[in-house]
Amino acid sequence: ADASLGDAVELAYQNTLFHVHPMLVRKLAANIRHGVPTREVFIARLHGDEQFVLFKFREFVHILRPRLDTLSAFLNELGTETVVTRTARELEKVARDHFAALDFAGATGTHTAGTGARP
Repeated sequence: ADASLGDAVELAYQNTLFHVHPMLVRKLAANIRHGVPTREVFIARLHGDEQFVLFKFREFVHILRPRLDTLSAFLNELGTETVVTRTARELEKVARDHFAALDFAGATGTHTAGTGARP
């Protein structure tokens, strides 16, 4: 079974903004996951071709990762970043490990829908 996008949103929140938000905001954010569309609806809203969307997600992550790592390292050196102290690659590993049992390939979008296999 696929992990829901709601699960991915919750995992991302728990590993980032959760730690800096007050309790009231945390309670509100806990309900956001219920408003997130299913994976299929989300992809369909972006583009009709799922493989195209997954390719573009992989391309986006590939381009963005070094920039995020540079920004994170800079903020960590200044001591201004107190929450996200890991690199993009480390955060991706957290997501992959979390969703591995759910047959979800995480941020790179390499899940093959319905087959249970990964390319």
